Parts: sequence; structure tokens; C-alpha cells
Amino acid sequence: FNTGESKSLVIGGLKRIMQELIANQVPAITITGGEPFLKKNELSALLTLASAANIHASINSNFSLIDEKMVNFLLKCKNVTLLGSLLSADSDEYEILSNTPPGSFENVLYRISSAINAGLSVGINMVITKENIGSMMATAQLAKKIGARSFCATRVLPNINLDHFEILSNDILLESLDNLI
Repeated sequence: FNTGESKSLVIGGLKRIMQELIANQVPAITITGGEPFLKKNELSALLTLASAANIHASINSNFSLIDEKMVNFLLKCKNVTLLGSLLSADSDEYEILSNTPPGSFENVLYRISSAINAGLSVGINMVITKENIGSMMATAQLAKKIGARSFCATRVLPNINLDHFEILSNDILLESLDNLI
């Protein structure tokens, strides 16, 4: 969503995109970011259009901006699921890896749990690095404990802007995933 455009231009663009999706019989969309909930008005408009067209919308989020008002809105939409990012079940590790202040882990966990308890379909994704691979089992168990519909583990990809994450070898990742099963 271009922040320099007026709201009416953005909504008009979303309507045109939705018309194309309907015309091409696209059954589902995935909304990612950055963080999609940074643009709550535009996201709400898109979800309203998708719901009216009976198009499933999956939203990938870090959950830091999902409040009770947004949860209530999402409950009114048809066919919406959420995939929340959780880097670790350990609060200190989570806050170091996500570069967030103390208390951020508890805040995100509260927001994820609240969405699940309200009746939203929420899965958890953990981006796996050498720094947090030892927490994968505990994070999967936490996802199960709070009622997440699924748990996914995704290996971190190289990023020229993030030099502090080391890439995992395939062998280490596969061994860790086998341990989950």
C-alpha cells in the first residue's frame, strides 16, 4: 500500500484488483508485509472485498498490532486465517532475535492467544536460525498449548541487511524437524 496515495485511490485500486481476482476465479490470497496491520484501513477494505467475493484471505503477521477491535472485525469476515510469527518460546531469545523491548514477547503471545480464544483460525510460523533452533520443540509445544491450528518452521533466508543470522545447513534443519515428529 503506497502511503503517498489518497485513501480513495488505494480503495479504487483494491477494487480493481479484486475484480481481476474474481474474473480469474482466484480462490485465495495471502497478505504479507512488512506488517499488514500497519495499514489497518486498507487491510480492512481488502478483507471486506475478499469476504464479499468469497475469496479466502490468509494474513501473515507478527501480531504486535492486532488489537481487540481488529479481532472483532476479522471474526465478521468470511474465510480469514492468520499465520503469526513467533521466533521462540523463550521471551529473552524472542526479544533479542526480533530486536524488540522487554515485554514484547508477552504482548505478542497475549495477542495471539486472544485471537485464538476469540475463535480466529491462527497458525504459528517460526523462522529457524542457528540462534533459535534449540527452541523449536518448545515453540511448537507452546503453539499447541495455546490452541494454534498449525505450527510451521521455516529456515531463515540470506538477507544482505541482516548479517547477524547464520544460515542453517540442510542436515541440521532436517534433524531438528525429524525431532518434532
